Amino acid sequence: MIRNQSQKDRAKDLGLQRKYGITLARQNEIRAEQNNRCKICGVEFTAQNPPCTDHLHFKIKVFRHIGTAFMDRLPKGGWDASAFDERERVICVRWAKTQIAARAEVKQAMMPWSIRGLLCRRCNRGLGYVERYFNATRHPENLFPIIEYLKSRLT
Repeated sequence: MIRNQSQKDRAKDLGLQRKYGITLARQNEIRAEQNNRCKICGVEFTAQNPPCTDHLHFKIKVFRHIGTAFMDRLPKGGWDASAFDERERVICVRWAKTQIAARAEVKQAMMPWSIRGLLCRRCNRGLGYVERYFNATRHPENLFPIIEYLKSRLT
């Protein structure tokens, strides 16, 4: 199926809203703030090198809510979902009747906040590996031994 540019833009807008909670217009604003370049390596974004939306993979914990005296404003029962930032501090809490709904509520609230910038494919993939294998998002100091190891060959 051949699509025109407005249909492609609409599909991209819907995809960004569903996945990251931002619009195509917001992504374009971020792109302009970064001068249409990758936030890490500075390579220019083109049709062949489109931007990847980099975001924090925040932690979510869900707990059964039984209600207490100081939480009378919430109905008894249900679920509390908490989202955590890089320093493992609670930054968002949502309540819902089901566990799935509570998780979805906190995820929807947090996704726009979690966007860190736009990266090229290479930097996005590399950063993903570094974060996954070295827990560098929460502990960037874990990268110091790698830096020292690589520098040792230069001296």
